[in-house]
Amino acid sequence: MDKSPPKDKVIGIIGGRCAMARFIRSLFKEQGYEFVRAENDSEEEFKKVCESSKRIFMCFPLNQLEEQLKKLNKYLTDSHFVVDICALESNTVKILKKFLDKGEILIIHPIFEPFEEGFRNVTVAYWPVRGKRVEKWFVESLEAGSVRVLPVSPKKHDRIMGIVQVIPQFWLLLLGNVIKNSGLNLEDIVLLSTPSFLFQLRTLVSFAKEHSQFYERTQMFNPWAPFLRKTFCENCKRIIKDLEKHDASSLFEKYFEVVRELAVEVEEIFSKYGINPLEE
Repeated sequence: MDKSPPKDKVIGIIGGRCAMARFIRSLFKEQGYEFVRAENDSEEEFKKVCESSKRIFMCFPLNQLEEQLKKLNKYLTDSHFVVDICALESNTVKILKKFLDKGEILIIHPIFEPFEEGFRNVTVAYWPVRGKRVEKWFVESLEAGSVRVLPVSPKKHDRIMGIVQVIPQFWLLLLGNVIKNSGLNLEDIVLLSTPSFLFQLRTLVSFAKEHSQFYERTQMFNPWAPFLRKTFCENCKRIIKDLEKHDASSLFEKYFEVVRELAVEVEEIFSKYGINPLEE
């Protein structure tokens, strides 16, 4: 007697050998779902997943997406829900529509870095590409798991992630190279670090433990990334120049006042939404 669970209670995972896939498992396991995954990127494995589940999550680097979608599309039906993880980007939507002509499609982005521990207080941004049932099922499922869900258009997402992800990742890349090229003894730097800088070093260590492809997608394919990296560097040059002038003290205060005003607004938003950035 076949004791296999019904397809509606199985989550299929294709690609996604990463923190995003772990997040999906942690969320839906609590709701009684079982999982089947493609062990590799072969058509045989894609077929297995499609025949075992009606709800498929996939996570591929953008430069592999077309190739993988062509294989997946052969085994999809109109009853399938396809959710592309970490794909809430403007240039992804056209690719999905072009190469998947069956099933309903949703693109999502769980907002956390791959190196972060745990999945508490995670916000998941999403946007429907095709169909309404997949959106309803996904939103209701996440809300049942006490996860904050937020509809965000791909264009808006790209611009916000430019600040939220592109610049912090770029900063860690710069920090590591500045330390390496400083000529200072690394042990001395660590032992003489303030608690706040030790926190940055810990973040740098976690950042470096992940594969570079986690960050390449953000840095290479976000259309706002070049502009924001350039803006970052232009601000550096302007502040450096001002801090070398005779009235550097007053200019420093001017820049610091901008940060003060921003900090007040940030704290108000923290309070409004009950956000505690230090909570584990």
